[in-house]
Amino acid sequence: MTMHLKIKSAGVIGAGTMGAGVAAHLANCGIRTLLLDIVPPELTEEDKAKGLDRNSSELRSRIAGNAIKAMAKAKPSALYDPGNIKLIAPGNIEDDFDKLTEADWIIEAVPEKLEIKHSLFKRLESIHHKGQIVSSNTSGIALNEITKGRSPEFLSHVMITHFFNPPRYMHLLELVAGKHTNKELFGAFVDFAGRILGKGVVIAKDTTNFIGNRVGIFDLEHAFKLAVKQGLKPEEADAIAGPLMGRPKSGIFRLLDIIGIDVQININANLFGNLPDDNRRDVFAPDEVLSRMFKKGLLGNKTQAGFYKKSKDADGKRIFLSLDTETLEYSPSSKPEFESLKTTQKQSNPADKLKTLIEFDDAAGKYSWEVLSNTLCYAAERIPEISDDIISVDNALKWGFNWEKGPFELWDSIGVRYIVDRLKRKNAKYRP
Repeated sequence: MTMHLKIKSAGVIGAGTMGAGVAAHLANCGIRTLLLDIVPPELTEEDKAKGLDRNSSELRSRIAGNAIKAMAKAKPSALYDPGNIKLIAPGNIEDDFDKLTEADWIIEAVPEKLEIKHSLFKRLESIHHKGQIVSSNTSGIALNEITKGRSPEFLSHVMITHFFNPPRYMHLLELVAGKHTNKELFGAFVDFAGRILGKGVVIAKDTTNFIGNRVGIFDLEHAFKLAVKQGLKPEEADAIAGPLMGRPKSGIFRLLDIIGIDVQININANLFGNLPDDNRRDVFAPDEVLSRMFKKGLLGNKTQAGFYKKSKDADGKRIFLSLDTETLEYSPSSKPEFESLKTTQKQSNPADKLKTLIEFDDAAGKYSWEVLSNTLCYAAERIPEISDDIISVDNALKWGFNWEKGPFELWDSIGVRYIVDRLKRKNAKYRP
């Protein structure tokens, strides 16, 4: 008989975008949640005007408190019902850490820095009690790295629960068990995650960036570098590698703006530094365009300027500008003019659209084929490294990156023999 978990209370450590989003989703599921963050290092002028000092509770739990207030105003809303916010209480890791002993489940959502996670897990072990689940929401650091030095008894209750952002709306939840994780407990959590949290669960192996981000970031970074190399404008690459290829409208460059150029640089560094044996490690190597953008403060949506920027023309009409990746100067974005796009858009069947697109000999056709074939080959070569089954890989890309079909579904719908024969004809090693 499968163990059924009854999780009524939780603690989330880290009130940033992900931590606050996870806390909101837990509240949506009726779980009382304590949201903790650090004590602000300094008093603001507003704090001083209010007469607050370092001992004021309003100040000490302000970061978590502000995150909870932001939930009420967030668009799209992080909460099913505005009343769910009452289930979330703010606190800080200095005054309220011991309150975590009352939680059935503790989720770590602190910055992706190994030294911070090491210190936190050491502290969590000191207050842990049998039966209490502890998980990390890391998006890319292996569990065995995060938990080095911890006891097997503590680790029997530890796992990775990687939510995708925003947690309320993204269906994917990647779960990873460590070598000491209790199998019965892990199995019960898999059931709980689907039944109570309403998630599409994918079980990943304990490897860098797991499944979704390993394949999805490869696809994104490769497509970006290939577009730059082939001289495609951001709006051209996005028109090609969007809905016509069964991807979201954000395409490649808009997605990078959403993620944040600084975040993408860090993701690439983590992959490049921790995958010395990956045969396509070159894709994650430091990128000169992203580095220049970072130095110039062009970080994407968070700075209102990345590969795209909103502006106004001489008449005050709103216009969209796109970045020249060579000069880092902006000019009005233009509608892509490729014969392949015009022809493909007329078709209704997604599989026919994609196959038609990749068979064109214009710039869009060549680009789409290189993007697709590289990603399909990369996904195939990651089995069984990142997962024992191809269904998990497909689901991770559909639920975490909003693809219409996963890589292996694409192999089937386009035709394995067609892809293999085409690769052989070009004597390809699937490199741009």
